[in-house]
Amino acid sequence: MRKLLERRPSKIRIEEAVETGADVLAVSCPSCLSMFGDAIKTTGYEEDIEVKDISKLVAESI
Repeated sequence: MRKLLERRPSKIRIEEAVETGADVLAVSCPSCLSMFGDAIKTTGYEEDIEVKDISKLVAESI
């Protein structure tokens, strides 16, 4: 079971996003927001990347 959790798609996507140098991962789905937020915590990338809903990004820009 541990091996399966290590290769979760959400963890893979977070690692890929961090490798690009992104500091924010924008999502439009509440489930993705939660899933990627959890993946950031379990991978230890809290200091490197943040997941935000796209509506929040729009609100921050105006």
